[in-house]
Amino acid sequence: MQINNLYSNQKIYILPTSCNISFHAGHAGYSNTRSISNIMAKISHYTIDEYKSLSEEELNLIRYVCQKELKPQIFEEKIHDLVSENIKNYLNNLYGQGKYIVLIVGRSLSSIGKVLGYKISEENVKNIPLSNAGKYLYQNNIEKEKKCGGIEVLKAFLKSIGLSKEKINDSDKKIVILDFCVTGSSLKGAKKLLTRDDILGQKNISALNVEDCIQDEQDKSVLEKRLFFSKYKDISFVERADTLSDIPNAIVNTKKDKMEFRLFRFRLLDNFMKYKKNK
Repeated sequence: MQINNLYSNQKIYILPTSCNISFHAGHAGYSNTRSISNIMAKISHYTIDEYKSLSEEELNLIRYVCQKELKPQIFEEKIHDLVSENIKNYLNNLYGQGKYIVLIVGRSLSSIGKVLGYKISEENVKNIPLSNAGKYLYQNNIEKEKKCGGIEVLKAFLKSIGLSKEKINDSDKKIVILDFCVTGSSLKGAKKLLTRDDILGQKNISALNVEDCIQDEQDKSVLEKRLFFSKYKDISFVERADTLSDIPNAIVNTKKDKMEFRLFRFRLLDNFMKYKKNK
């Protein structure tokens, strides 16, 4: 895979399948009683504002734990950077910088979408829990959701993340529904559901397979394999939502997540912030 941008000179770490991390790691200049888990508890949404709230001492301690405890590997963090960069460039060329909002469907692209948000503004990337969305190609499934109140739950969730039919109609920004496609049915189903007249309507909304954003065939093949085998679902910011009523409870509480997943999410944010600082 061609990975030659942004962080090529940084040492990269990826999480092992199991790792025995001491949450009271010692480090020169730090108290042994200082808990890395307490510091990590300050980062629940992995936003730039949360990152900026950490002191340099706290940041360095998290970096130290990552470097000491996590198995080194080159690709995974750089794949997040490369793919998010490709998405950004593709949509900037298509719509113009700052002229679109990306709606990430489900878990597969969740962590990549997070990195994309760092690059194009966090308010311009939304992640919606939506599993097996291909079922919404069938009207009877939508009617079932409507009868049990699922449509209203979905509308309320979308409103909570700043999306409504009225806002979209009053804005010049495009809404891009983004997913990884195997058969393409999930992306089509998500678009059919979300563009219903009683949800977001059809104005300014399009659907896009993430692979269409990547020109290099080798890069595309590597990403496809990772997503096909659910490589990044463990670090997703949303859980499964098999029904629309499941959506409100499908946001990951990262403070209760495994520490290795939390540290990896930190690495994604830290990589971007260090690059931004040195740019």
